Amino acid sequence: MNISINAIHFRASSRLISFVKQRVTSLKKYNSHMDSVKIFLRLENNHLKKNKLSEIHVHLPGKNLIVRKRSETFEKSTSLAKSVLIKILAKSKQKVKSLKKD
Repeated sequence: MNISINAIHFRASSRLISFVKQRVTSLKKYNSHMDSVKIFLRLENNHLKKNKLSEIHVHLPGKNLIVRKRSETFEKSTSLAKSVLIKILAKSKQKVKSLKKD
């Protein structure tokens, strides 16, 4: 699985990059068919407190998933996006299992 992290409008620290990689790598246990994952960390130029956006693109065979979450920190927004992806991947795994039973 290829993982690429892009920081937009700021320079990401090595601690942030390792945190994001750790979170995304753990998604592999929910769906082993992931081809690649692209993460975009974007610092938005506005006056709001929640100006850190984490966007995760997951490429599966025949399907692309995109989840965007905004929060006060990149760590929190990445964790929120990961939890949404877990629900989506678990639901798609259940559909596949139910189709195989029929």
